[in-house]
Amino acid sequence: MKKFNSKSFLFALCLGANSASMAGTIAGSFSDGDVLTAAKMNEVSSAVNDNDSRISSLESKLPGVDWVTINSQSITLPSLDLGGFLAGVDVGSVTLTAPGSGYVIVQFTGQACADVGDWVVLAASDVSSTLVIGSGSVYIYGDGQTIVCKPFSHTQVYPVASAGDYTFYAVAGLDANQTNAGSGAADIYATLTAQYVPNRY
Repeated sequence: MKKFNSKSFLFALCLGANSASMAGTIAGSFSDGDVLTAAKMNEVSSAVNDNDSRISSLESKLPGVDWVTINSQSITLPSLDLGGFLAGVDVGSVTLTAPGSGYVIVQFTGQACADVGDWVVLAASDVSSTLVIGSGSVYIYGDGQTIVCKPFSHTQVYPVASAGDYTFYAVAGLDANQTNAGSGAADIYATLTAQYVPNRY
């Protein structure tokens, strides 16, 4: 058998030391004068190969197009009468098929026009025809002398526990907590988007 050469063994030892924190490990420790045997080299080789396979497995699961599902709907509703919908009415919906547990990011984004004196409320939601005034919605107030048009964006994140179909809604209405002095008519030009992302990669 050959005597242990610390210089020639340095490279293999560095690789093995890094793998010790993972599943593939090198048994024992080494000192100057130790005998280099096939068994010890096999330990190094096994640990390095094991870690390489684990890294390859993680790389194959990095997020990408195959790991994200996106559905969207374009919404064009000029002169929509919201006068009878203080609780909210669906102006769009999108159904997304989740392959497993994770989260769905729902975004209702666009431009809306409110009549003078009206409080138009807009929300992305997982509940049909329901508005939650405050953090669960955004609003546009017709505070001018003519119809007021403003951009808006509302985003919600919902957990999904398992694979299946999930439906999300774009909801609009008038704020029941405010005095709406206008006609109740609103123009909405927007997009409703639902994006699924998994719990882990």
